[in-house]
Amino acid sequence: LKRSSLGGAAMFRRKAAGFGVALAALVTDPVRPIGAEAFSFDGQAIPSPLQMKVYQAFYVYATSDAAERRYPHPMITEDLMLIPDTSSLGSQAYPSAGIPELQAYRSLQMLVIPQKHFFSLVDPAGFCGYGTDQSPVLSLRRNISGAVLRTITTLRQEHVEAMLPETGVYLLVISNCGNLSSARITGTASVRNPHGYLPATEYHKIGFWGATILIYILLVAFWGALVLKDWSNLLALQKELLVVCLLGVAESIIMLKLYLTWNEQPDFPELLFLFGSVASSWKTCVMIRLALNAGEAVEDLPFWTSTTTAALLVAYAVADFRFRSTLRFRASYSLQFQDVLWNAMPVTLMFAVLLLLSGNALMRRASDMTSSYSPLRAPLFNASVIILGCGGVGAVIALVLQTLDYTCGEDSTMWRLHFLMSDGLPQAVFVPGLCAAMVVWRPTEATKVDSRLQMPPSAPSCEDGEIVGAPLGGDS
Repeated sequence: LKRSSLGGAAMFRRKAAGFGVALAALVTDPVRPIGAEAFSFDGQAIPSPLQMKVYQAFYVYATSDAAERRYPHPMITEDLMLIPDTSSLGSQAYPSAGIPELQAYRSLQMLVIPQKHFFSLVDPAGFCGYGTDQSPVLSLRRNISGAVLRTITTLRQEHVEAMLPETGVYLLVISNCGNLSSARITGTASVRNPHGYLPATEYHKIGFWGATILIYILLVAFWGALVLKDWSNLLALQKELLVVCLLGVAESIIMLKLYLTWNEQPDFPELLFLFGSVASSWKTCVMIRLALNAGEAVEDLPFWTSTTTAALLVAYAVADFRFRSTLRFRASYSLQFQDVLWNAMPVTLMFAVLLLLSGNALMRRASDMTSSYSPLRAPLFNASVIILGCGGVGAVIALVLQTLDYTCGEDSTMWRLHFLMSDGLPQAVFVPGLCAAMVVWRPTEATKVDSRLQMPPSAPSCEDGEIVGAPLGGDS
């Protein structure tokens, strides 16, 4: 282990790896509103004749259950409109007026309904009936105050609002009870809770990320006070731990800003989510790279070793970002368990591979230290293997629990625990591991960069000009 003084090529490789993480995250998922309390139709095709489709699930707190009451009631706002299907016209704009058949069509309905009442109000085998004008329309078995039903026509109605009176999961459903098949829907349907636009399951993350900022700031202050006073004699590993703490602060600030911004607007702040995910993945990747390289600085490694390490970490970051994105919209889009599992498998596999490689690298370094010239550092690497093993087991358990997340069901009492399953578990594994690494690698005599520590014990030590050994003539 040598002191860290990055050369030009090494610095370039490190920056390239970091930018590779960000670039990989950018290209792995399409840009779209994910997990938001708004659904933008943006010219989507209507359901086929005599079909209905569920587009979104909204998580709503009634006023009496809301932790914060900035608005008097939860509301749904929509401006949906029926437009002609111009897909065959390429990039041409939508016509200002549709065909007469489209203008007279009254069989396309929007329904917002509590999920727990869906099958008691909607007959899946025969949900169509007839309206007052004898047009085929969506027909409910009975009327309840929690259901919102409106006909979508070619006339735009700006910001139609309706109150959602009870706590629960509300489904956004579009039904087509007529024979029209070539038309599209434009507009947005959004829900605002008493606390703002955050889904009821996401609101409690504001307090969590606020507390996480304080934790990482304390870690930065603690580790900075230990290492900054003797910076020139630090190992590369010790300097990198300070970088990890700073990335934790950046991640927490970005994520808190994400949820505060999201609470003020119906659209999901995708750019903040991207930056927060990159900071989180980068933080984890730095820790894994330190273990994978057995604490070596980047410039001390062969080119192919550092390049292979960077490639493995970028692949892990890609898998991690896809899994995070899936978790964000699994509840709102009602993804099947197999869809979540399919996205959890790559990140779990990549993490397991990196865990095994890192453990092997640390054990080899501990063995080398014991049998060579730095036996004082061997226990530090052995302790690092234990920390890595415990952290790896905890991370796998967290991934499994995130995949099986049961806090986004119809039981609203569990929504308050969703932040633990989605964001809390990874931090609960990472922060103790980081603290343990700080305790093991705190600046001591064993971790100082000292020329005497790097010299084999059998080598003689002498001052300049001092003669070692007997004179050649044999006389003293």
